[in-house]
Amino acid sequence: MSDGKRMFRSNPATAAAPEPGRASSPSVGDELRAKREEMGWKLPDVAAWLRIRLSYLEALEGDRPGEMPGSAYAVGFLRTYAKALGLNPEPLVERFKVESRGAFTRRAELSFPVPLPDRGLPTGVLLLCGIVVLVGAYVAGTG
Repeated sequence: MSDGKRMFRSNPATAAAPEPGRASSPSVGDELRAKREEMGWKLPDVAAWLRIRLSYLEALEGDRPGEMPGSAYAVGFLRTYAKALGLNPEPLVERFKVESRGAFTRRAELSFPVPLPDRGLPTGVLLLCGIVVLVGAYVAGTG
């Protein structure tokens, strides 16, 4: 755990102000992958333990936010994963938001159920059937 804190503290300046096109600072995904490998964890095991789909963790580590189900899910998965690795999630979340800007522009397509037309029998028909059944039961019972 102390190694994770040292690793986090070693680069807070680059985490606070990432510059576009700057390749010297590791991405959020690179930092997550490096920490996981340092701990000797396999990604499928982590996915099963955290109950996050393997493909989503792969997308986080691979810096492919467009493969995530949405920004809110991505941030939640990132927080959970960072905590499991012993990293402080808040700086990672802030960097992730900067790095993934524009990746979540798609809108979810909503489809609402269409109400079915009222296909029930008219009340008069139901009342007539009920009367016929009652009369038939009465006739059968008295005869």
